[in-house]
Amino acid sequence: MPHAILKSDRFPEEILRERFPVIFRVEDYFLKFRKAFFDPKTHTALVETVVLEKALRRNFYCMITTQRAGELIVRLDPVAKIERAPGIQMAVAYLAHLVTKWEPTAEIEKSNLKRFFSLFEQPDSERGAAYRRLLEIYRRNLKRIYFQRVGEAFVLSDWEFLLPCDWTRVFGNDFPVEVEVGPGKGRFLFREARQRRDVNFLGIEWARRYLRELEEKLGRDRPSNVRVAFADARVLFAEWIPENSLQAVHVYFPDPWWKKRHSGRKLLETKFVANVERSLREGGRFYFATDVEEYFEAVLELLKGFPNFRKIFEKTYAPGDPNNPDRSNFEAKMRQRGRPVFEAHWEKWTKDLEVVSLVR
Repeated sequence: MPHAILKSDRFPEEILRERFPVIFRVEDYFLKFRKAFFDPKTHTALVETVVLEKALRRNFYCMITTQRAGELIVRLDPVAKIERAPGIQMAVAYLAHLVTKWEPTAEIEKSNLKRFFSLFEQPDSERGAAYRRLLEIYRRNLKRIYFQRVGEAFVLSDWEFLLPCDWTRVFGNDFPVEVEVGPGKGRFLFREARQRRDVNFLGIEWARRYLRELEEKLGRDRPSNVRVAFADARVLFAEWIPENSLQAVHVYFPDPWWKKRHSGRKLLETKFVANVERSLREGGRFYFATDVEEYFEAVLELLKGFPNFRKIFEKTYAPGDPNNPDRSNFEAKMRQRGRPVFEAHWEKWTKDLEVVSLVR
């Protein structure tokens, strides 16, 4: 268990009283000691501690107690089972460091956290301004984490994929459903959801960094017609999404996987397109856009092999074209770099084929 043993003749309640709260930043970690609870009989203090690491928040207690005469020990509350996490170890080490600052006669005699202590040196003259900056950063991060936690309710749980897909159960209504594969930061997803309240939107995202941003936006907006699936779109289309159940599928700027050995990772290949076609209802539409002309030409050629898909729109947007739909942050970057955007739409329509077969 992470700990530090200090030489000191004073009791924890004498050193720590009126010292909290304390906020400190170390590398990517934000540490906050909120308050201390004292037990004078055992000369023990429990310090309420919070560690923020990016979007992850941990709440626990650090303990300072008199181990024997002239000796204090700073360690993690034994109840906690997270002692191996670096942020937890850093919090224990920093609390021991604070004790040496507050009690000049105390010095660290033994610790298994020595690698952390060199990170805590900071001139006292800068501490006041740094404290105020860190307090503001801490509050902003706290808001983000709060919204992410609220937004988690809009992300489909793993158990949902163990049940047959039922859009009425997922959204709580029977509005038509559209799917965006790879919504990224969600510009298109949230804009469309706000403008078309009578349509449900499912975003399928498998990058965790974007999932966190989507959760935060979901927590802020709380849209009733948006859900997010943290999953592989190829698997969901193949095994979960019912046939003839979608109004539209949107795929914008998928990774082109340039290297030859990675070509098998491309999203738009025969099997995936076949599953998209199966999932779309009659008259359903498939929307595709990319900034890679070779990829665009390959997809146009691929879709020719699906007679139920007929192309209804094709356009190349120049970087300065005012009619560019501006669907994503990535698309905006490509325009700034002077790259054109290639877009095409297809519609699923099998009735013409049925009429031909009847005539024959």
